Amino acid sequence: MPIGRSRRDRKRMSVTKTNSREARTHYKVVERYRSHDVLEVTLDTGRTHQIRVHLSHLGIRCWATLNTAGERAGIAAIDA
Repeated sequence: MPIGRSRRDRKRMSVTKTNSREARTHYKVVERYRSHDVLEVTLDTGRTHQIRVHLSHLGIRCWATLNTAGERAGIAAIDA
């Protein structure tokens, strides 16, 4: 999903086709809890706020991220 500046708010990033760059994010659920799930996220690209932008576009609320293996992987905690 391509990421670029939001058309509504230039300070925010969003999934858009206008003035954007390609971005690929892979994720899998590693743990499930009653209130949230924990995802393992791997990035093929490294765009600004990529994990949060892609999860938000999918309708998933992300409330924490942890970088575990450099800039190309991380863990995200999301609402279940």
